[in-house]
Amino acid sequence: MTLVSIEEEEEANSRQNMVAEEDDGIQQCLMTNSVWEAISAVATMAGLDVGLQESGCSHLQGFLRETLRFWHKIIKDRLASDFEEVLTLLHWPFISPPTQSLAPPANALEISSQLDLLASQLIALQTSDDLISEKVSGSRPGLSSVPPLSLPIQIMLLPLVKRFRYHFTGNRQTNSLSKPEWYLTQVLMWMGNNSAFMEERIQPILDRTGTNVNARVFFSVLLCS
Repeated sequence: MTLVSIEEEEEANSRQNMVAEEDDGIQQCLMTNSVWEAISAVATMAGLDVGLQESGCSHLQGFLRETLRFWHKIIKDRLASDFEEVLTLLHWPFISPPTQSLAPPANALEISSQLDLLASQLIALQTSDDLISEKVSGSRPGLSSVPPLSLPIQIMLLPLVKRFRYHFTGNRQTNSLSKPEWYLTQVLMWMGNNSAFMEERIQPILDRTGTNVNARVFFSVLLCS
């Protein structure tokens, strides 16, 4: 065994130990509900993954990638579920024009705080989410044009996507190729009904986290895509 191969093996062992430490750390963070620390550990692991791309440590790369995706999915699913619950409490999405007649809930400040926290955590997780998505589908053209750090808005779109598919797929009468204005009218209505919420509740969170995304515009773009 040459000196170079010995050094490479030692470096691989060192990185594998780092992965194992991050793995244990993330598990402990989630057990103690230290979500920010878990997100930071996932970001560190994603950085290690990037650093291994030029190395020949294929087994370590596979182990790291599997570990990274495992924890990333757990954190993402957990945050998305909590985020959706908070959005439901805020009556999201607005299918009809929002009114001022609904009295705010007694815990309105707590709900608003949770919205801010969860959206911020999802945005922080987006860094590693982008890395994973790039590795999975980086060969597809046009992905670079998609604005980054949009995970909260993507989650907010899910109930509207579900409604759209319900009305405009399959054998339903509303799914008529001879009436394209039905599709457009519905999408435009959702844009109008939800634009104020995007501007007043989501945009300030994006601004505070340094996310260069216009919430209302990006929501509308994704809704049309």
